[in-house]
Amino acid sequence: MGSHTSYQVVHTVVISHDYFTDSTCRVDVVPTGATLRAMNNGGFLFRQQDACTWVVLCSVVAGSHSTALDFEIRHHAPSFYYYSRFDDDVPKDASYSLTYVGKKGVWALMTVSADAFDGSDRTSVIPIRSKEKYWEIILFSKHGKLSNRLTLEDEQGHLSFSEGTPVEVPGVAYQALRFVSLTPVSLRDRYPYRIRLMEQLRQSRITLCGIAAPQPAVSSHFDPQGAITVYCYC
Repeated sequence: MGSHTSYQVVHTVVISHDYFTDSTCRVDVVPTGATLRAMNNGGFLFRQQDACTWVVLCSVVAGSHSTALDFEIRHHAPSFYYYSRFDDDVPKDASYSLTYVGKKGVWALMTVSADAFDGSDRTSVIPIRSKEKYWEIILFSKHGKLSNRLTLEDEQGHLSFSEGTPVEVPGVAYQALRFVSLTPVSLRDRYPYRIRLMEQLRQSRITLCGIAAPQPAVSSHFDPQGAITVYCYC
């Protein structure tokens, strides 16, 4: 009869990402070549448990592993960099460290210290934070001059905007108004806001149209580092 090898979980890695509202993280955790060889030689296995959880299993007695292990955190799409903020300020008692890579599909390198594999099931929780950006809405007129009675409002009242400021956009002949959120927004794949373009008339206020959320990859011409933009025509 063949022998049966029993494995125990000695380390768990859990990754979350603020950007995704469906509780996924959209990354892969992959051992480096050197780590994979060390794990094979030391009787370790590495498995993905669910969409955001990975485990290291060991078939040998506790305390037999004496070197740190490196894992690449790989993203699924180039747009990952537009909404993901790298933060290497990990908790002081954490058994891992993070090093930014930012190339060839690798977002960061996670190094798990040797004492994390002492036989108890330790867990490394890695929260990936979303970037925060101001929302900028550039409004163009298809019919000549824009009204000075235009405003942007969130139906829920959670997000407020500046008054429209006349601006010139390179390469565009239309007159434009620039509106900017009064506070930065944590980037998400879906937002609770419903932004409407409003016009104040003599006797009433009317809704002209809805405004879509800016996409993370569309940086502002006027504030490239701090704001993302959506262009609208009315």
